[in-house]
Amino acid sequence: METCKACGKEMVGNVKFCPECGAPAQSAELPSGIQAGAPGKAVPPPGTGVVAQPPPGITEAPGAGPGAAPYVPPTPPPPVYPRKGRGLSRGGVIALVVGACVLVLVLVMVILFVFVFVNVLAGPADVANDYMKALKAGNLSSAWSYLSEKAQKEEGRSGFEKKVGVYKGQIDRYYTRKINVSGSNAQVTMELKLSSGEKGNWYFDLVKEGGKWRIVAVSPEKPAESD
Repeated sequence: METCKACGKEMVGNVKFCPECGAPAQSAELPSGIQAGAPGKAVPPPGTGVVAQPPPGITEAPGAGPGAAPYVPPTPPPPVYPRKGRGLSRGGVIALVVGACVLVLVLVMVILFVFVFVNVLAGPADVANDYMKALKAGNLSSAWSYLSEKAQKEEGRSGFEKKVGVYKGQIDRYYTRKINVSGSNAQVTMELKLSSGEKGNWYFDLVKEGGKWRIVAVSPEKPAESD
């Protein structure tokens, strides 16, 4: 009868492990490549990376006697998760805020420029252009409507038609050369070319009446003969 070398328990029959402590019997044949090591533990060949586990049904630590602590398998390492990308740094946040402020400032300046151009500069020029358009088309009644109340009283309808009637249908081209606006007064310089080939400048004085620009006076410059 064989006696366990680890705990001294007698092993009856042809057993491979001690029924008391689980140590391998000295006469047991171990599988190929497995070496006998400490009692109750089979040692795998070096370099295999295999961790020896206790035989099935053994709950005590290998080599421990009765009353030993239960066998606790090794705790697996914690999972490794990919590192999340970091957010913007403080400097990046500041740069982003400054860029947004600059963009808003540019948009405000563009809106103000458009407002000023449309409501301040374009207003007097539009009235002067509409006046010239009416004269070119020979529509003296429409041209009369662009005069201020003061100009209409001073000119009179008949005097106005006699004064500008000589240009009726004689204007070939015209365009705005200069605009000056100061409060409710404005001056517009128009360059025109008559159908005869003569060129000259007309100077408009305008005033704002009831929120609308109206012509106070028109001073035609004597056209110069075209080359």
